[in-house]
Amino acid sequence: MNVKIRKAIVSDASAIAAININTWKIAYKGIIPQSHLDSLSINDKIPRWEKAINDLTENKKDLYVAEISIFNGKEIIGFSMGGPSHFEDYKIDGDLHAIYILPKYWKQGIGTLLFNSVIKFFISMNYKTMIIWALKENSAGDFYLKMGGIPKFNKTLTYGGKELDALGFFWENIQTQFKL
Repeated sequence: MNVKIRKAIVSDASAIAAININTWKIAYKGIIPQSHLDSLSINDKIPRWEKAINDLTENKKDLYVAEISIFNGKEIIGFSMGGPSHFEDYKIDGDLHAIYILPKYWKQGIGTLLFNSVIKFFISMNYKTMIIWALKENSAGDFYLKMGGIPKFNKTLTYGGKELDALGFFWENIQTQFKL
């Protein structure tokens, strides 16, 4: 499978919204209350993603999509987004805000490609430190450990009225940890 990573454009918003919602409904099943997952709407997310893509430069963020060729064109199968960290308890330069891949493409190296795209962006911004937050019960934590993240911070997030523990995976110096 040939995967191309490229910067997102506004016309990608509906595919990104679908990946965002559909991945949440699978990855967070049994973690986030089902009523909250059932309330998530692709149509509600599309305008948010359109705005996010339009505001990338202004907000010093970047958004990447993973795209494959299929018999009748191309299909977006995942995305990642990174930008400045807003973690107030500790000075951290970058935050990998999101990395989502359609479940049928999990564990095929696409997450690494999307992760590395954000790392390259952060290095171009002269960032050294990075964080990503993941729910403690989410198996994505294994991926962040594999990529060199250290579970260093904790916070509580609330979804559907349920408080959930989140881990902040931290990278001390991405400029020396990653040679991309």
